[in-house]
Amino acid sequence: NTLIFRLNYANRFGTDGLQVEADYYHLLKKSKYFYFNYGISVMNEVFPKHRAGIEYFFPLKNKFEASIGARYMYFTDKHVPILTGHIGKYLNKYWFAFRPFYTFDENGNSISFVANVRRFGDISFNYWGVELGYGNSPDERYLLDPTGDYFNLNSYRIKLEKSLMVTTTNDLKISFGFAYEETAKSVFRNRYTIEIIYKHRL
Repeated sequence: NTLIFRLNYANRFGTDGLQVEADYYHLLKKSKYFYFNYGISVMNEVFPKHRAGIEYFFPLKNKFEASIGARYMYFTDKHVPILTGHIGKYLNKYWFAFRPFYTFDENGNSISFVANVRRFGDISFNYWGVELGYGNSPDERYLLDPTGDYFNLNSYRIKLEKSLMVTTTNDLKISFGFAYEETAKSVFRNRYTIEIIYKHRL
């Protein structure tokens, strides 16, 4: 069993937001496991009021892995259910994965995709990775909008990431990303992101 807590803070156009979130992984037999997520906003001006997720991961033949699951987000007077899953493949030191998100929305359904390629070192915590994305997905926590309307906007993204084990219980991940995204219909902007993630395993 693995339990991860997060405290997310954001400032968007002069408005503060605070969210408490937890991920829970429950391992089953034969490399199968469940993923659960729940988050609640302490300050509702930026983040969705509630977010939740559930996913079942299972291995396939020839080092393939797959999953099926769902996400749910509740914004101000708006419910957003999302179906997702993924298919992944390990090939020597490489990992290839593809994940779609299908979002049900009162203003029209939408679909987004995320593709990943990682090259691992001698241990699984050390890797280089490239992520490509189209559309807006609920797993991107830097997409902040209390209305949830961004699900119907287009976005094209690329991200380069590096993860390394600092000590036996500490990991560091650094990534650089670029996105060409709609802020309103047919109005695009360039967005650059730098992510620094530090993890400590108890």
